[in-house]
Amino acid sequence: MGDNLPPLILGIDPGPEESALVWIRGERIERVENASNHDVARIVKECGETVAIEDFQPYGVRLGHESMATIKWVGIFAYLAGERAVVIARPDVKQHLCNCRTAKDADVRDAIIHRYGCTSKTARGTKKEPGPLYSVSGHAWAALAVALVALDRM
Repeated sequence: MGDNLPPLILGIDPGPEESALVWIRGERIERVENASNHDVARIVKECGETVAIEDFQPYGVRLGHESMATIKWVGIFAYLAGERAVVIARPDVKQHLCNCRTAKDADVRDAIIHRYGCTSKTARGTKKEPGPLYSVSGHAWAALAVALVALDRM
């Protein structure tokens, strides 16, 4: 009975101390949350699904402490996920969703909205009638984007 379900994918937008997580089953968003990286590490270790992680891109600038911490967490999450890890660089996410490696974050958001419901109003919905993207905000957009790319590559 459960064999016909699409795969569950955990998308992660890592940060230096906490990360955004989005679980999707096919195109359906099952759960969205922000969690401390220590909690994310536990979740990644215990879950059995594909883990799509956005890779850090330095863009040729000097890296500070927060950037270095984020890079370390990307490695930790990928290590804990093992064979289930799919690490995808942000330019590859942009290319996949927007057909342009230099697209802006707003362009990625618009591409996701279009994929789910054509307009921001229908995709997000309202509190009374939530749309499929109602719970997505902040860094969850990047977590959803990397999960969708992983889904499309499966």
